[in-house]
Amino acid sequence: MNTSRLVPRACRAQGERWYSAMTERIGQATPFTHPHLMKKNEVTPGISETEYETRRRALMKGLNPGTVLVVCGYPTKVMTRDIPYAFRQESNFWFLTGCLEPGAVAVFEKSPSSEATWTLFVEEKNPQKELWEGVMTGTENAKKYFGPTAAVEKKRFAETFRSILKTHSNPTVYLHKTGQTDVETHVKSEAGELKVDSPDILFDALRTCKNYPQLDMHTKSASITDYAFRAAMRSTVPGISEAHIYAVMEYAARIKGAQWLAYPPVIAGGAAGLSLHYVQNMQTLKSGDLLLVDAGAEYWGHPTDVTRTWPVDGVFSEPQRDVYEAVLRIHKQLIDAATPGTTVASLQHLNRVLTARELLHLGVLDKTKGDEEAQAGSPIVSTVFPHAFGHFMGMDIHEQPPPQIRDKLHPRTMHTIEPGMYFPYSDIIPEKYRGISVRIEDNIIIASDGNLNLTQSIPKEIDEIEHEMRDSDKRGELVESFAF
Repeated sequence: MNTSRLVPRACRAQGERWYSAMTERIGQATPFTHPHLMKKNEVTPGISETEYETRRRALMKGLNPGTVLVVCGYPTKVMTRDIPYAFRQESNFWFLTGCLEPGAVAVFEKSPSSEATWTLFVEEKNPQKELWEGVMTGTENAKKYFGPTAAVEKKRFAETFRSILKTHSNPTVYLHKTGQTDVETHVKSEAGELKVDSPDILFDALRTCKNYPQLDMHTKSASITDYAFRAAMRSTVPGISEAHIYAVMEYAARIKGAQWLAYPPVIAGGAAGLSLHYVQNMQTLKSGDLLLVDAGAEYWGHPTDVTRTWPVDGVFSEPQRDVYEAVLRIHKQLIDAATPGTTVASLQHLNRVLTARELLHLGVLDKTKGDEEAQAGSPIVSTVFPHAFGHFMGMDIHEQPPPQIRDKLHPRTMHTIEPGMYFPYSDIIPEKYRGISVRIEDNIIIASDGNLNLTQSIPKEIDEIEHEMRDSDKRGELVESFAF
């Protein structure tokens, strides 16, 4: 497969077409059943049928003639016995098909003559199952709505895949695994001695550079996340549980249109912030502590990943203020440096140098041992700042770009910028800073001449945070609703 052809190209949808006869209920939201969520030309909220077609054409362009590519959606995942988790479709399958039904499978083919076709496999309609779980799409509606070359009942996958392979002479076979073990077994069995490879590097190339529809969706997700963070700040008072803030954020995100929070949030009061991915979220918030919150909304497959830190009392103490302002300065300088062509390694080094500079200023590092450059590799810097400056993101919170662009920032790639300082209870740390944890995280899109900060509006200046929290008409407005 040729991934280099995919990286520089945008997939902006042009023109609109819709299946006007599609007026039946299916296994997901449609413009007919959910006009409050979707425009008439959209397959999923915010993403048009033309956009999905453009993505599939880009996929086919990256395949060599004689290729058969199997892409599995997620199966239903069980929480306890026969109780399922809320279903969220696998991102690559969603990106290419728009089909949000559990257990679906797509097979993409590029013939030796370069003819491109695709087949969608869905569960057959089952009135008894529909009675309990809701409407299923079925093959007839799948063909109309998602536009595959053919739609086939999933129970016929093995025989259909066998027939597909027979139409190719020594095909190249790819399989994207998602836990559908029956499908994966059939693919490997029918492929026989043919090598079955992963197509993930191709998907990474397709999805790394964002286009206008994706930017619009992430912008909406960021706006919802802004609302949720402000609600959380206004609801923070000593004595409530971290779980209250979790509930407030999920409530706020959902009423503004998010399907759910994008990941289990970190709601870390006081020393809990020393654990980078603390998700127990059930301690009581104490007066004098900071609250570190790493959370974000997901708007129809497009998440936000933000961290803010604020004082439980509504006002930063002097040591908290000193550490917070240090992290904020680092944060701003990293964002300024995040421009096209900048290497990931140089940003990580810059973060360490800036951290060393601030630790010298705070009196944590010994000035007699050298300047910030000399002490950037210090074990103390690694202790206080133990993670990366950020990561690529998109439909998945953590995305992996293809090798040819993995080491540098490129236009239309999306990143987090998330410096932090975490001071353990240790003799190497001045007592006044022990137990303080601060992280500030934003989501940026790299532009041709800089970057666009999608989450800039979420309060992060000290005066903005304290103003949000001291508004007497708003402070604690959601607390009583979530009291145990």
